[in-house]
Amino acid sequence: MARKPALSVESLVALGPEKLAQIILDEAADSAPFRKRVNAALAALKGPDAVAKLVDRRLAALERA
Repeated sequence: MARKPALSVESLVALGPEKLAQIILDEAADSAPFRKRVNAALAALKGPDAVAKLVDRRLAALERA
């Protein structure tokens, strides 16, 4: 029986950015928690104001729940 490929930084880097981006988009479409993590990472690229806005939206959603 064939072994599963090991998950590592090196094996993921070998996939390349386009393949990884597609995997991320596919998983984000199916998983709300994963989508939130991706959105938080993207907000971090934009700076602290974007992160603060994201946190404010999440806190507002918790207040409504």
